[in-house]
Amino acid sequence: MKHLAAITGAILLAASLHAGGAAADETVMDNYTGAIGYPSGATQDQINAANAYQTDSIGGTSFNIISATASRDGDYLTVTINTNYNAADFNLTEFGDLFITTSTDWNPAGTAENDYDTDDLATTKTTWLAAIQATGINTDAANATAGVGITSSVEGTANAYQLGANNGGIIPSYVTASGCPAQSDTPTYGWPYDSSCGYIWRYDQPVQVDTNSTYVNWLSNPDVSSDDVDASWSFSPDPSGNGTYDLSYTFDAATLDADLGISLLQGTDDYDFAFSWAETCANDIIQGTFWNAPEPPSIVLFGTALFGLGLLRRRATARPRAAS
Repeated sequence: MKHLAAITGAILLAASLHAGGAAADETVMDNYTGAIGYPSGATQDQINAANAYQTDSIGGTSFNIISATASRDGDYLTVTINTNYNAADFNLTEFGDLFITTSTDWNPAGTAENDYDTDDLATTKTTWLAAIQATGINTDAANATAGVGITSSVEGTANAYQLGANNGGIIPSYVTASGCPAQSDTPTYGWPYDSSCGYIWRYDQPVQVDTNSTYVNWLSNPDVSSDDVDASWSFSPDPSGNGTYDLSYTFDAATLDADLGISLLQGTDDYDFAFSWAETCANDIIQGTFWNAPEPPSIVLFGTALFGLGLLRRRATARPRAAS
């Protein structure tokens, strides 16, 4: 009976420990490369020349994205990008926007084994549903020029936008350099496809929302309370002191769910969604899914414990006595 009591106590303790437990933060490492991209009509020699630059972080470690972490606080989700990149260090690029969709709508081209290295806006089957744009980091899409310099510790408000069908309203990756194609809603290409532009970047990747596009719906409109998705951002050195930066986007996911008819939030503590973030040149880009399943309800765990207790008691009473 002492053995039975010990097992019973362990079962009930496990149930009590699981009851009401919130999901922990989830971190996704940068295991997404994405295609380097090429225009229609590109020669094989041009494609080969561009592919010679294909690596996770084009242009060196200054553009490197290390990871992304998701956390939940009530109705709000926060996505934090850990990166070496600081737009203040450059004059041709700036911070991109955070793209959001459901996990089931994230369908990149290629395979995980190859880090989805054939995926871009032309080849992807992913449908991005929303974007979070940080006010004060990015200039408006219609007026974007050079990279936006910021100090090492800043914060501000952000806006949420609903994107159009078939990724309508997304600005693909670009740089702002003399002789290079101007930023537009269609892909722009530098070297080796444009002889007047000596720069190469990862072409045709989602980097910003075109706030002037007729495909885009502003979801942080204070004049429409039902659509008002509260959002903010912060940018600061990573507290580890390793020289990287943390760029965080926080947004009202409950209102976003209601506006778009989706379920980024799961239960009272958890979440399930996909994301994408990159610099505007997409020299590095991170995509992936965050998934934290709701904890089993305590009543279910308690019932399981009682069921196990019943089995143990049946086994104990059915055990034959030793012969005297």
